[in-house]
Amino acid sequence: MKEGINIARPIATFNQLDDYSFASIYLDEGDDPQPWNCSTHSAYNSDDEIIWKTPFKSFFEPVNTMVEQTISGFNA
Repeated sequence: MKEGINIARPIATFNQLDDYSFASIYLDEGDDPQPWNCSTHSAYNSDDEIIWKTPFKSFFEPVNTMVEQTISGFNA
């Protein structure tokens, strides 16, 4: 079952995890905002939440992780 999602704040999506979930940041939270996961399908929700915090505390953490993985050939 697909979710009805209404996000009233400006966001930028930076990582689509699969067809039903993605990671994003709120653009009104400053220079290094907390990343969030969002699910568009009830089977992917975390504890019945449609939007929940990622394990990263700042936007630069997943970006740096992806860059380091790419340099090391992990995502090649």
